[in-house]
Amino acid sequence: MGAYLLSMRTSQNTKSQTAQLPKSSLVETMSYAIKDPPKDALIAKMSMLEGDVRVEARDATEPARLAKPRPLVQGERIVTAHKSSVLITFINDTKILCKENTDIALAQTLPTSIVLVQNKGTVDYSQNTDSVPLSIRVRNLLVRLQFGSITISLEDSDPLIQVVVNSGSVKIAYNDYDFVSQVNTLSKGEEMIFDSDARSATIE
Repeated sequence: MGAYLLSMRTSQNTKSQTAQLPKSSLVETMSYAIKDPPKDALIAKMSMLEGDVRVEARDATEPARLAKPRPLVQGERIVTAHKSSVLITFINDTKILCKENTDIALAQTLPTSIVLVQNKGTVDYSQNTDSVPLSIRVRNLLVRLQFGSITISLEDSDPLIQVVVNSGSVKIAYNDYDFVSQVNTLSKGEEMIFDSDARSATIE
């Protein structure tokens, strides 16, 4: 009987102590700054701005036309109109030339990896080194530039994506129609045409 009472008192004391703990020690709060990018994110420079170039800021709902070049941060989106273009540069090594009728988003610009999403248009990507890995998501295709220069093109309603290796090497990955992962490495002079509807590719 004494052992039973001791057990009950111990249990009651434990519950009492737990109830007295402040809520802040039990629940970890998290926050996300919509307006500001991560503190360690890389900032891109704009140059060679021609024509109608627009940027959608992190806290905006649509792109706004630029009067002059400005820094670009993670989470922003760049849109060029007809006969318009802009050059985007990260740390003087990664260069992205957005040609006319292009739409890309800076999904991630961390020092460990840059990830861009190309929604349409024609873009030249180049890197002298692989110090900061560069990946481009184009619909259901993932392109990883290892070094050199590539050109990626696609139109709004056309399922075909063209990847041309101007120099260096690029690795391309996608899931085929049966959702089996396919990985291809292309070198200078090679070209891939990827059908995003059929999930198939041809290399020339």
